[in-house]
Amino acid sequence: MAKFIDLEDQQDKETPKTKKTYYLLILDKSGSMEGVREQTVSGFNEQVQSLKTAASEYGDQEFFVSLVVFSDADKIDTIYSCEPAHTAKELTVPGYMTGGMTALNDAIFHGIEQLREEADDDEDTRYVVSIFTDGDENSSQKHPGFKGREEVNGFVEELKTTNKWVINYIGATENALKTAKDYGIAVGNTMRYADTPVGTSHAHSVISDSIATYALNRSTGDDMMVNSSITFFSDDGKAVDLTDNTPNAPVNSATTGTDNLKEFFKNASKGKDDGEEPGVSKD
Repeated sequence: MAKFIDLEDQQDKETPKTKKTYYLLILDKSGSMEGVREQTVSGFNEQVQSLKTAASEYGDQEFFVSLVVFSDADKIDTIYSCEPAHTAKELTVPGYMTGGMTALNDAIFHGIEQLREEADDDEDTRYVVSIFTDGDENSSQKHPGFKGREEVNGFVEELKTTNKWVINYIGATENALKTAKDYGIAVGNTMRYADTPVGTSHAHSVISDSIATYALNRSTGDDMMVNSSITFFSDDGKAVDLTDNTPNAPVNSATTGTDNLKEFFKNASKGKDDGEEPGVSKD
């Protein structure tokens, strides 16, 4: 009896599935961010470059970037959504206008709900969300105040159960770590930074470095690190505090800015072969 071969099924088995990562930055543009506009714009572009570098290095991965900026509740804007990283245009200083209050709760819901609606989700899809603010919630309308914070917490906990979502919080206030905890965000995904030009640049560089490490983990098949929602910035599960502006990076960060990303990817495999843990700083 002739044996028929399902060519489509055979092709599916031979062709590795593409791993998709959707990256979303929910970025504060309230009035207090005026003094760090240039550093904020440069920092976001650095993150996009990190995604582009990862996409060119790892052929089995696709990266998409979304940017939501916010101030008042009626000024939550999507700059772009689910844009392929390799075609994402750089943010400009004129395109990032500051002013107004901080509708943080509403912005979190807006950004994540939009991403869930527009992303092409499958079993190999993962999501990384970074919330970047120098202040506290003070003007949300749909999810105001403490009640809104509890609603964000429930939303984050729901996402974490999927083992697909990593939610990060980067704040400049003294109570940033507590705010992240109230939102249900893991300590190891929390960063406190100094709201100065230097501190802002440093924080964005650390985010870019962690993106690079995350992409490396996906490429090497480290599912424990990729699926974990608690160790984006810190392998030991501790919060990262950059308020003293020291050059020391988190323990899972091996780069120090966009200029070194290509060198990081180039040396990652070599370090692994030499018995070193790729993506881990020795500092």
